[in-house]
Amino acid sequence: MDTRICTPTSQSPVSRPAARWETALGDIDGTLWFRKDFTIAAEDASQPATLELSMIDDNDETFVNGVKVGGIHGYNIKRMYAIPPSLLREGKNVVAVKIVDTGGDGGIYGEAKDVHLTTQSQKIISLAGDWHFQIESLGLVALNPNAYPTLLFNAMLNPILNLGIRGALWYQGESNAGRAYQYRKAFPLMITDWRGRWGLGS
Repeated sequence: MDTRICTPTSQSPVSRPAARWETALGDIDGTLWFRKDFTIAAEDASQPATLELSMIDDNDETFVNGVKVGGIHGYNIKRMYAIPPSLLREGKNVVAVKIVDTGGDGGIYGEAKDVHLTTQSQKIISLAGDWHFQIESLGLVALNPNAYPTLLFNAMLNPILNLGIRGALWYQGESNAGRAYQYRKAFPLMITDWRGRWGLGS
């Protein structure tokens, strides 16, 4: 994997697509915009083209010269969008990608060779390298009620606090293995909290 394709390097405008942005910005979730200029020759202006952006974690809306050309929900799906005739113009053009990271890793990732535009005349214009970016909002983007803070506790645990308990089994899963070290702190806190609520243990 080429980690140079789209990793933010600062909050001011320059980043690079294809390592997830946590490598540069830390563990953040939210909505970020990525933008890159590219140049089209006269013979490819007003002609159809294909835009490929490898994969995006989690969801995207992609625009070329201000016109939406596609969008996909899903962190592990390769993005390939058709650019209609008349949208590209001779000289400078702009691709902008709104990325919504709902939790965990975020950003454009994959192989540098998979981030490019292919013109009608089969010219391949690489979009790897520096991109501008802007943070729109930070914070967990909840796509379903189970992601809301306190909802699972209030709905599933709080109603049974008046019942007796001898122990609990926990299966964590691996989907957030990248945050494994957080559980060194989170699990002891949860265990202490449960013992206090049931009045058991020490």
